[in-house]
Amino acid sequence: MSASDPNAAIGGRVYALTVLAAIRPECRARVRAALRALPRRRSPFADVEGTHFARLVIVDELVGQPALGRQFLLFSVVFDGLTAEDRDAYAERVCKAAPPVVDGVLACCYGQPSANDPEGFAAWLAARQIETLAFYFGADATVAEVRDALALRERVRAFARETQYAAAPELRDRFRRAFPAVAP
Repeated sequence: MSASDPNAAIGGRVYALTVLAAIRPECRARVRAALRALPRRRSPFADVEGTHFARLVIVDELVGQPALGRQFLLFSVVFDGLTAEDRDAYAERVCKAAPPVVDGVLACCYGQPSANDPEGFAAWLAARQIETLAFYFGADATVAEVRDALALRERVRAFARETQYAAAPELRDRFRRAFPAVAP
């Protein structure tokens, strides 16, 4: 795959990974319980560097397909990257930062290796990847750039609150001290 990979955002720096994996029948209740056990306030993917968005969904039926009597797990994630190599590196980061997802949720799918095998996990994802025809990404920026921009916004807000009544010369001096990289 190259920068023209259909899973890479046109004009962006993000990659969409969509995986559909069959859930082993004996694990149906376990996968539901594992999904319910994931934290609601802070996603386990928040600790995986480069994650913009991640979702795990149980699919009970594939529309337009004959009844297969199977459930599938849909894993959809948008992360910083443009290539299959970036996808594989992301898979390795998932194994390190979110082993409960790999060994608790995804382990309920056929053939899925443990978090102790990052290369095997990357290959497993690649083998089950579905081409993402269209997806949304909110900014042409990496996660780190978005976080830096949000932190700067908070610094500017705090500066505005602290200096709202300052006279022009004092405001200029305080601005130069607070934001030396942009101050003339």
